[in-house]
Amino acid sequence: MGGSSSNKIVVRQESWTKCFVQKDYLDNFDNQYSNQKKQQQKSKKPEDSKQSKSSQQANQQQQPIKQIQPKQTNTKQNLKLADWVWPGGIIPYLIDESFTQQMREYLSQAIQEFEEKTPLRFLQISDYQEYDQYVKYYRNEESSSYVKWIGRSTSHQEHAVFINETYPYGTYLHETMHILGFAHEQCRQDRDQYVSVQFSEKDSKKLKHQYEKIQGLMLGEYDPDSIMHYRLNKNMTSKDQYKNLQFGQRKFLSDGDIKGIQLIYGKSQCTFDIYGDKYMEQDFFECITCWGQGSVFGACRACGITCHSGHELILKKAKSFYCDCGKYKHTTQLCTRKTTSFKRQTHDGATPGVCYPCAMKCHKQHNLKLQGVASGFYCDCGLNACKTACKAK
Repeated sequence: MGGSSSNKIVVRQESWTKCFVQKDYLDNFDNQYSNQKKQQQKSKKPEDSKQSKSSQQANQQQQPIKQIQPKQTNTKQNLKLADWVWPGGIIPYLIDESFTQQMREYLSQAIQEFEEKTPLRFLQISDYQEYDQYVKYYRNEESSSYVKWIGRSTSHQEHAVFINETYPYGTYLHETMHILGFAHEQCRQDRDQYVSVQFSEKDSKKLKHQYEKIQGLMLGEYDPDSIMHYRLNKNMTSKDQYKNLQFGQRKFLSDGDIKGIQLIYGKSQCTFDIYGDKYMEQDFFECITCWGQGSVFGACRACGITCHSGHELILKKAKSFYCDCGKYKHTTQLCTRKTTSFKRQTHDGATPGVCYPCAMKCHKQHNLKLQGVASGFYCDCGLNACKTACKAK
């Protein structure tokens, strides 16, 4: 996991400092984490399970979409997604009669690209009254394309997308990404490392708004190739070290766009399952139950709520982190010797030591003495090296 983190912090909603989507995709993370801590203190009663099952059935009955099934299974158990996320990754949509034949072909091509590369499914409907929320595509007579809301709005039924007929194919991808909840890439808080943005007094507020930094949620690296990134212009120029990069395109969904959709709308919200072992700035959980305090392991927010449900957790921040829970296929109680490249450094073996998971599994009935946290510690047990008797050498 990442090597840079702070002490225990107070959990607060939308504590992220960079943007990729405007809001957290985990619904009311404060409450989900708080409920997680309550489970640790008190086991769940049988009647609670029945009530939870009934609530799930009730929620399923409230879903208006019945004609199509999502390509991916539902998210992990106990993990609730935010209201702005389209349920099941299914997007009901209508096309206004103002759309020309060419515009219909572009939209059809865009939908095909989304469905082939991501877990999303688009459902063309005929009766909008059957749906709580739906998307409708309009031809815009003005020389612009836009949406009224980013992401799904539970307070509005129709989510209008306005597109000018002279705009290229990529515009249909771009505006639909807004509907899915994604903001402009150049609005990330770390954009100044890659581009310089400047305006004159003559520039309109509407133009400046397109470049305003957003205090939202960012996952993944800065993506100049994103369909959500504007092209370079008089208001936005690249840094000298990135002069050879192309910023902004309107031809296809970038790898970063696809992974962002997969994380929010796919079957797993584990950051490792989507981004692999790339170090990223993100909140993470230290699981005392599985790995002990101060261990080398950590779990992303989604895994903390699901895989480590009921465990003793501490929420931390890291400038550089990837999810160990996902890396080791969501297996808990991992021995540090088996899962790291640590060599014997802190002692010569004359006084063998074991990591916390081995102490709990292999040496639980033994006379143990806690020595504290050691940097680069080498576990003499190995989790599988002993079963009922100490065999550390």
